Amino acid sequence: MVDRSLCAVKSKGDIIVDGPFAKNPVFLSSLAGLRPQQNVLASQLRDGTTQGAMVLALMGEDDKLPELALSLDRIAPEAPAMIADYAEKWRRLAEQAG
Repeated sequence: MVDRSLCAVKSKGDIIVDGPFAKNPVFLSSLAGLRPQQNVLASQLRDGTTQGAMVLALMGEDDKLPELALSLDRIAPEAPAMIADYAEKWRRLAEQAG
């Protein structure tokens, strides 16, 4: 589902995962396998939404966002061909189910 959502918004840059999903190695490596053209990065931030709100609140009058130091781990893809085959089967079944 995350892969499909990223396709829908035409995601092209790095993918930063935070919160509980950033601690799930199966999710992270599967996502990296489905998005081999992008870097999948796990953030050590527990709640990136809160940090994002803070950055917006501190935005200057010139609309410049303050920089936030992040600790990010690059995720290695898990068997990209295998996960891509599984995802394609899942998509076909979902389309058939309507």
